[in-house]
Amino acid sequence: MSEKRPHVAVVGGGLVGALNACFLAKRNFIVDVYEKRDDIRKAEHVKGRSINLALSTRGRTALRMVGLEDVVLKNGIPMHARLIHGVDGSRSPILYGKEDQYIMSVDRRRLNEVLLSAAEASPDVTCHFEHKLATCNFTTGELEFINNEGKRVKNKVDLIVGNDGAFSAVRKEMMKATLLDFQQEYIPHGYMELTIPPSPKDEFQMEVNYLHIWPRNEFMMIALPNLDKSFTCTLFMPFDVFASIKTKEDLMNFFKDKFPDSIPLIGENALKQVYLSSKPLPMVSIKCSPYNVKDKGVIMGDAAHAMVPFYGQGMNAGFEDCIVLNEMLDKYNNDFSKALPAYSEYRKVDDHAICDLAMYNYIEMRESVNSRLFIMRKKLDNLLFSIFPNTWIPLYTMVAFSRIRYHQCIARRKHQDENDMDIHSSSQNDMDIHSLSQNDMDIHSSSQNDVDIHSLSQNDVDIHSSSQNDVDIHSLSQNDVDIHSLSQNDVDIHSSSQNDMDIHSSSQNDMDIHSLDFAMVLTKILQFGGVFLFSAITVSAMQIFYQKGPSIHSLKDSAIELWGHIFNTGNTTYS
Repeated sequence: MSEKRPHVAVVGGGLVGALNACFLAKRNFIVDVYEKRDDIRKAEHVKGRSINLALSTRGRTALRMVGLEDVVLKNGIPMHARLIHGVDGSRSPILYGKEDQYIMSVDRRRLNEVLLSAAEASPDVTCHFEHKLATCNFTTGELEFINNEGKRVKNKVDLIVGNDGAFSAVRKEMMKATLLDFQQEYIPHGYMELTIPPSPKDEFQMEVNYLHIWPRNEFMMIALPNLDKSFTCTLFMPFDVFASIKTKEDLMNFFKDKFPDSIPLIGENALKQVYLSSKPLPMVSIKCSPYNVKDKGVIMGDAAHAMVPFYGQGMNAGFEDCIVLNEMLDKYNNDFSKALPAYSEYRKVDDHAICDLAMYNYIEMRESVNSRLFIMRKKLDNLLFSIFPNTWIPLYTMVAFSRIRYHQCIARRKHQDENDMDIHSSSQNDMDIHSLSQNDMDIHSSSQNDVDIHSLSQNDVDIHSSSQNDVDIHSLSQNDVDIHSLSQNDVDIHSSSQNDMDIHSSSQNDMDIHSLDFAMVLTKILQFGGVFLFSAITVSAMQIFYQKGPSIHSLKDSAIELWGHIFNTGNTTYS
């Protein structure tokens, strides 16, 4: 790189483009931002998507790095949990993570305005609105735009950054200049936006600090709170279902059958007016590679990896793109010829992973949340996370409340699922479940059908690791748990020195567990023992532990917490 200050053209003045301009200005670059639309801060009505945004850790980290986190948070509303609306009017929460963890509902337009104003506050940033990209040259760095007067405007820069959305003009030009793999997928579902207004007393009509979901298997509706005490609702359905609703009678019959409690909230007249005058909009998932053309061009955000909105990570992933590019520019001292290929190679695997997760999460949001087994698994995940925070991390927690790379989130979840579900039947690595011919779960003991966890030095659940962060449970030969009188319906977990639960992890980042750890034991008991037996055995066992020694008081606390997680459907409220 020459010693002169790099000159960058950011094409796209949306969320990621405006934030990128802030990052680049902090590097002392000269930045020109080109946006084909009018200045959003001056527009009375804004065209395009208006789905509310869910801001989480990755996005907050990026905002913090440019000094905008506090400004944005004060204009957002925390959402601690999903609130599931049943057809019968029942409501049940599912926490996102720990009780102090939450995502933020933020208004897209307000956030864009904050970012644009922050970018323009730098003397090195100039914003050009109503400038549509006509062509660009990734050899010379020349760009040509058409402005609102129909005139052609030219510029020449050191770097062209495409932040111009899913239908990126920069990406289109890149495809002419390099071998760029491209994949586009429209899902068969569209979306339509509705509104729940404030009550006549100017109050929220529903619980505030939740993401409300009406899951109906094939389709769903969600609602996010706004600062003006309204809720922005989004109805997601297959296009053919949208098309089948043609009249006011069709519409009301459909909502009375599927979303009856929403009708008085939205208002029957407003529902008819908005629905019948609107068209469902499409959703697209886009993957491509590479993200750069030599040292002259790079695409980021939706231009590189548009995704369906069901994981709430589209904006967060785009904001994290800005962090990663900034880190690569630091690493290579602003040498674009090294930083851009490194950025592309590093980031694409994560962006592709979150695109896949977003597709998966639509099934979870509209269908899985109706399953008691799914809810049980969520609560168990959160419990195990509270006991083993470095070993067992729920997928959503990794994605929303950490900066673990997206592809590593998937790998870790897969590893946990394999350890959760895979019961080995080999003579040395099995969980040998005996005597199920009479539908019992016989906890076998050499005496009176006890749960005799005997001499864990020989028949233990050995949470074994070669590192210094292991949980090493050993030599409990004098502190056995002897639970009597389960002769008819016991769990026969036959334990011998050759029947240990030995789990090997190939991951280099996380759990090197050479024996099934306590988290896995809890999960397996849950699977084969049922919720009630699992809870009863656990609580009883913990009580005995508690009575036998003060060194394990915390285990009783864990059991009590477990009981609450399993049987409490979620009474915590956030007002």
